Amino acid sequence: MALEYLHGYLDASSAWARVDEACPFKFPQPNGITVGQLVEVMDKYLSNHPEQLHESATLLIFLAIKESFPNPVYSHSKSNDF
Repeated sequence: MALEYLHGYLDASSAWARVDEACPFKFPQPNGITVGQLVEVMDKYLSNHPEQLHESATLLIFLAIKESFPNPVYSHSKSNDF
């Protein structure tokens, strides 16, 4: 069930990144990333940020993606994200 959750999150995030320049992350093109790669990104992020383990899975995945795949044209001043 956890992999299906990640798959759904990844699908929605990929769609957001493709259609919105204000998205704070950008996946590699043309194929983005796989769920297996997302698991590796999450593992690395959680290992590097154990102080955030109390946060929700939704927020942790978002922060991990944002840190690992920053959008070079995104400006934090454009929005009030995390």
